[in-house]
Amino acid sequence: MSNFAFSSLSDVLNMDGHGVYVWAVFSLFLITISTSFYIFNLLIKKYQKRVK
Repeated sequence: MSNFAFSSLSDVLNMDGHGVYVWAVFSLFLITISTSFYIFNLLIKKYQKRVK
């Protein structure tokens, strides 16, 4: 049915030696997106209070 590129979880984490770089960039991406949503949410609440 489906062919997986990795045979185990350690293969996914290691990624033929490139895992450190891939997961570091992925982590930075998630942190950046999460921070952006948090700041945007704070700004929305701030301006909602101003409007009322």
